[in-house]
Amino acid sequence: RAGAEPRFAISADLARLSTHATGRWPGVSGLSAALSGTDQRGRVSLAVRKGSVEWPRWLRGPVRDVDANGQVDWSRNERAWVFRSPAVELRHPQVRARGAFELTAGPGGDSPRLALDARVEEADVGIVRQVLPIGRLEPRSIAWLDGAFVQGRVTRGEVTYRGPVRRFPFRGGEGEFLAVADVAGTTIDYFPGFA
Repeated sequence: RAGAEPRFAISADLARLSTHATGRWPGVSGLSAALSGTDQRGRVSLAVRKGSVEWPRWLRGPVRDVDANGQVDWSRNERAWVFRSPAVELRHPQVRARGAFELTAGPGGDSPRLALDARVEEADVGIVRQVLPIGRLEPRSIAWLDGAFVQGRVTRGEVTYRGPVRRFPFRGGEGEFLAVADVAGTTIDYFPGFA
């Protein structure tokens, strides 16, 4: 009935699921999941093996050869949905990372709020061009970042994100995004002819 809170119970095992990107939602391939829960709380265990992520609103093209593992718990807190993961692991030929997050999605058109802490264990700086959030950055920022990271490795890094997802990159101070890294053998081209 209109205006009523949704009620559901779900239990499913999915193997090698693929979806196409549509609207704001990314497309994925190679996803397996086991989920169970209700409209009040639940859990999904996720695994991606040699999968890909496609998100035209954010990424230039598909990111392939992705392996990932994680468990996400959901609950409803008053009228907001809360999705939490104490540990997500990501592996790709150019990067290995781990993290934890909490995403809170309230009613109406308010932007979901994300709290994310991630640790990059190693990365090839060549991955930057492939994972730039082109849908959220200014063209001149994209142009600079495209050519800035010539070669090298991140030997350790941390990423912290706190704020509404639709307001990134927080030009009005609505949230915090911090990325720090230790690098080795890295060449950065600040402007043409610099490197």
